[in-house]
Amino acid sequence: MQMPSTMINASIRGLRVAFRLIRPGNVAMIFCAAMVGAILGSAGGGVDSVLASPVILAAVSIALLGAGANIMNDIIDVEIDRVNRPDRPLVSGRFSMWAARVFSGVMLAGGLAIPMWISGTHTRVALFIFFLVTAYNWNDASGFIGKAYLYNGSSSGPSTTPDWETT
Repeated sequence: MQMPSTMINASIRGLRVAFRLIRPGNVAMIFCAAMVGAILGSAGGGVDSVLASPVILAAVSIALLGAGANIMNDIIDVEIDRVNRPDRPLVSGRFSMWAARVFSGVMLAGGLAIPMWISGTHTRVALFIFFLVTAYNWNDASGFIGKAYLYNGSSSGPSTTPDWETT
């Protein structure tokens, strides 16, 4: 039995919207940063040693955590996005809140499950990252993180111009 073309088109549209929800550019940067960090920290082993190691799994894990965190951020900030980003999938109604919660949970669960096949250390790091992105998303909704950042920046004192710029 063949699927009607309207169902196929609807499925493709749904995948495009889901793909947009994870913010693929951000997720790609997270993945690349993990890979570059591994290559630079490979103690002379280079790309070949990184590709033959569990680094790719770790990079996929962190990318999934980032994708889940992006979706979580859209869920929490939906009221703000109604004003500032009305084109976002949740605000525009192209993706339901229920589906977003499930999708975020799947991404986060995948990001936490993959490191279990690598090592206990990788699992602890993934749990720590999960804690950080969750705390950021929930606390940022109240402005806590932004206020803490501003406080930290202002506590370092006034900015000074280096001597070499004044001549």
